[in-house]
Amino acid sequence: MKKQFIICGWHMNQDSLIDGLIEIQKKDDIDVFWSCHKAPTQKIKDNFNCKEFYNGAEEMGAYQQAIDYLELDKDTILFCMHDDLIINNWGFIEACIEKLNEGFKVIGNGYNPGHSHNPDQPAFPDWD
Repeated sequence: MKKQFIICGWHMNQDSLIDGLIEIQKKDDIDVFWSCHKAPTQKIKDNFNCKEFYNGAEEMGAYQQAIDYLELDKDTILFCMHDDLIINNWGFIEACIEKLNEGFKVIGNGYNPGHSHNPDQPAFPDWD
């Protein structure tokens, strides 16, 4: 089972997030991909797989562009995160995996005002 992080955003300067991702990528068999809407910083280019995409549909567009580009397997556990997050405890990764193992399909941090999504419609319709 592959664990994949997709990071997007404009800032690309949250060192605590970047340094944390570098560490978990090394020790926890996690792939990190940076979906960029502007040229990535040298630190991001040096440490992560990244690609610059056209900025269409803000974060949701960035995640979708990365998902399409990466062609992820059906059993991939995917974490989509914005680049200005401050992570206080990386234990959330295992906590999320535990919930997925209990039968949860999606775990999120809440609703984005101005965006709607039908929870009965799969985000990836070709996946079972």
